[in-house]
Amino acid sequence: MLKLSLVGVLALLVHKALVSVRRWIIVTREFVPTVIQN
Repeated sequence: MLKLSLVGVLALLVHKALVSVRRWIIVTREFVPTVIQN
């Protein structure tokens, strides 16, 4: 049972990391064109 909970925690951490990376990519895509124009 302990191994199962560890896998769950790892999956949750990976999911949070992917969500934050995706959000960062969206913010960067919106931010970079304004920098290039200036």
